[in-house]
This record gives sequence, structure tokens and C-alpha cells, in this order.
Amino acid sequence: MQKEQLSALMDGETLDSELLNELAHNPEMQKTWESYHLIRDSMRGDTPEVLHFDISSRVMAAIEEEPVRQPATLIPEAQPAPHQWQKMPFWQKVRPWAAQLTQMGVAACVSLAVIVGVQHYNGQSETSQQPETPGI
Repeated sequence: MQKEQLSALMDGETLDSELLNELAHNPEMQKTWESYHLIRDSMRGDTPEVLHFDISSRVMAAIEEEPVRQPATLIPEAQPAPHQWQKMPFWQKVRPWAAQLTQMGVAACVSLAVIVGVQHYNGQSETSQQPETPGI
């Protein structure tokens, strides 16, 4: 609410002695007042060519306040060597079944593509022969 009153004071819409008193004693409101004037001046084109903004100190302070994150320790896990997985009983049982399933999947995809392609091709020739407007 104070920012609205401060904006109204800056625009000359109100004159509140309480607000002026608070503005004189509150550094946060003074910064807001300064920001509002800078915004107004830049909108009117009354600012000098180069505005000097030094935000490096605020950025450095924000970085300093950032919590330091520790990376999680990795737990080494034993992985089978490439030649070992082929000797495992599970893979020996699954390999022929997976190969057949893969072959059937590829054949099904090719069949589907052929069927859809033929239907699409036939569907276009039928629609091109029909008139676009229905006859009454």
C-alpha cells in the first residue's frame, strides 16, 4: 500500500505529510522513491546517455550467501564385463526368444506400413473421383 501512495505522491495526485515523514526516515522507501524517479526519467527520455549500474557487489553477496552443495558420494557397483554377460544363464535363455520376438516385430511394422500405404493410396484415388459438393 505504501508503494501505491508513494507513486501517487510522485505523480502529484496526493500530498500526505505522514507519508513524507516516513519517506524521510525510511531508507527502503527512499530507495523505492529513487527507483520510481529513475523509471519515470527513463520513460520520458530524461536520463543521461549511459546509466551506471553497479550490481557486481549485490551479485557477489548473493553468491556468497548461496549454500555450498556437496556432491553425493558414489558407491561403486560391480558391473559384469562384456564377455561375462553372455555366459550368464538368464541371457542364454532369453537370447533366442528375444531374437525371434525382434524379427516378428520388424515384420509386423513392415506389414503395417504396407497396409496403411496401400489404403492411403487407394483412398486418395476414390476421393478425387467424387465431387466435392453433394448433389441434391
